[in-house]
Amino acid sequence: MFAWHAKQFAEAGFHCVCLDLPGHGARMDDKLSLESAISTIVEVTNQYAPPTKTGKKPIYFGGSLGGYIGMELVGRRPDLFSAAIITMCGQNVGVGAGLAARAGLVMMSWMMGWLSASTVLSGMRSAAKSNGHISGPLLLESSLRTGMFFQQGDEQIEILRQSNPTASLPSFEGPVLFINGAKDHRDSEQRWLAACRHQGSRLIDYEGADHFFSHDERYQDRFVRDCLAFAAASSPAAPAAA
Repeated sequence: MFAWHAKQFAEAGFHCVCLDLPGHGARMDDKLSLESAISTIVEVTNQYAPPTKTGKKPIYFGGSLGGYIGMELVGRRPDLFSAAIITMCGQNVGVGAGLAARAGLVMMSWMMGWLSASTVLSGMRSAAKSNGHISGPLLLESSLRTGMFFQQGDEQIEILRQSNPTASLPSFEGPVLFINGAKDHRDSEQRWLAACRHQGSRLIDYEGADHFFSHDERYQDRFVRDCLAFAAASSPAAPAAA
């Protein structure tokens, strides 16, 4: 999902590790769950982004599903990362979620149960393109080419239902940067920020942006700059993209 962004981070001197979660890309046939996703990230981080000899640790980078997983991960394994960048995760869709969020997950579950995975992906791409500011090649690179699949859609929804950032984030001592689109669902972004222990944690909302702002040509350069500024201020280590 963040292949283009990882290239920008790499050009700025950061070492980026992009991984496939279970049910995605090369791990398409692996069973997806919150536990298997966290286990995979821990394994990849230990292998490709362990602490340096001076003790510097990587920064977790995740958006949407990867962001909700990341908020659980840094709470369970606060030793792995020095900081985290969480995007497109302003709504509470898990423990204590409101009626609208619960209804939305029910609708998503119904769609994924009745529609083919390719139809769901096609619908997502159409929604992303509807604002007219996301290029076709970038969308292709960020979805089909990177292996964004929905064969395990119910498993993805179950992860969202299990998420509980209010409980997990206080266990993480590092700073967290939250970035959301102002037009996206974000009923809990202030709660997530308040749950963070580090005073360097921040929340940025992009006025006029929706859920796909990270790939929107009006916001993507600013998004990269904001992430790089936070990463440089938080740790010289590189962000690990999920």
